[in-house]
Amino acid sequence: MDCSDKRAAQVNPEGRTLLVSYDGQYIGGNSWLTTPFVTKEDEYVQAGERWIIKEIWTLNGKILDCESYGALLEKETILRDYFASDYKNLVVGSGLNEMETLYYAQVVSIDFPSSQYLATP
Repeated sequence: MDCSDKRAAQVNPEGRTLLVSYDGQYIGGNSWLTTPFVTKEDEYVQAGERWIIKEIWTLNGKILDCESYGALLEKETILRDYFASDYKNLVVGSGLNEMETLYYAQVVSIDFPSSQYLATP
């Protein structure tokens, strides 16, 4: 086995396997963002006389270790920047364990739930 295989699983500095990427940028699995949980839903849509399947993928994760409201907003901006362009590939899995790819994804929304943003000691 060639250890320089380019399809080997990507690993972050903490040694965790990275499982989700968008446009080649791995999302989460680091000290400030969890690896997102990915769900996929199929919706059947009539297009003229034919039916098509519209795939809806949802990513849910958590921003961690925010020391201030400003730090939280900075991390939200970084996360928005990851998904700033449409029609890129969203890949679930890594390396030889790649499970599925959504080609030419369109980002519909990025939502952050409301919160009190209270600091805890």
